[in-house]
Amino acid sequence: MADYSSRQYINAPETLYFLVFPSEQIGIGPEIAFTGPSPDLGGLRSFGGRLTYFFQGHRISTQYASVLAHVVHDDSYSNTAIAVGAGLGFQLRVGSDFLFRAEGRYRATLGDTFQGLSDLSLAFGLSVKID
Repeated sequence: MADYSSRQYINAPETLYFLVFPSEQIGIGPEIAFTGPSPDLGGLRSFGGRLTYFFQGHRISTQYASVLAHVVHDDSYSNTAIAVGAGLGFQLRVGSDFLFRAEGRYRATLGDTFQGLSDLSLAFGLSVKID
């Protein structure tokens, strides 16, 4: 079994998510993320969802906050757990159809499987707006 004992990791996971907007300020959707192997962990895969609140609406440059819930799986040791987290970010509108996003996130695993494993990440992304 892996020793995850209360470790924090700073990482840059490859993340793909899709949001639908039930209102001008709310986005909700699925998310999948991959974190590459580290010296004492294999690659972590996670699948879950996110709920995002855009402070001034999702179509313009604005700050936003997200809550995340994932099922996390460690490929090397076949461990699986639930993780929850939050993120704060800013999106900058680029032209009429693109948004550049920068987001800081914190995520912690629940239960004993990962023994307090948590991660802090900084993500940059380009979003395509489909109306």
